[in-house]
Amino acid sequence: VHGKPPEHHLRYTLEEVAGILASERERFLLLVEGDAVIGAVHTAWNSEPVPGSPWEVEFGSTSIDPKQQGRGAGSALMKGLEQYLTAKCDGPITISMPVINQRPELLRFYEKLGYQRGPQVPFPVPHIVADGHHIDCTQMFKSISRD
Repeated sequence: VHGKPPEHHLRYTLEEVAGILASERERFLLLVEGDAVIGAVHTAWNSEPVPGSPWEVEFGSTSIDPKQQGRGAGSALMKGLEQYLTAKCDGPITISMPVINQRPELLRFYEKLGYQRGPQVPFPVPHIVADGHHIDCTQMFKSISRD
C-alpha cells in the first residue's frame, strides 16, 4: 500500500509477511477498490476466542493510499476489521492499537471512530526507529460486540 507515513520504514520483511500469512492468530485485512489495494491493517491475538468470553485483539500498521485519505477509506477499513472480529467471537471484544503521538490527526481519527485514549506506551516496533530518535504512543481502546 502506498502512503506510509514519513516516520515509517519497512515495517515487515518478506519472511515476517509469510509468517503472518501462515499464522492462525494474525491477519492482514485489505481494503480493495477495483483491482487496487487501497488500505491494509494487521491484526493479532494471543488466544482464540472462547464462546461468550471476553477477547483481546491488537491491530496496527494501518495504511491508506494517500489519494483515498479523507474519502472514508480509513473508516471503511476499520469497520471491516470490527466486522471480521465480531464474526469470530460472540463475546465482548476489546481492540487496541498504539498510535504515535507525533500524528495527532490519527488520535482524533480513532476517537471519531469510538476509540478512547489509554496510557502512554513505547513504540511497538523499535527496530525501525532511527538511532537517537524516540517515538511516544498513546494506546487507543475500543470495546465491540456482535449486537
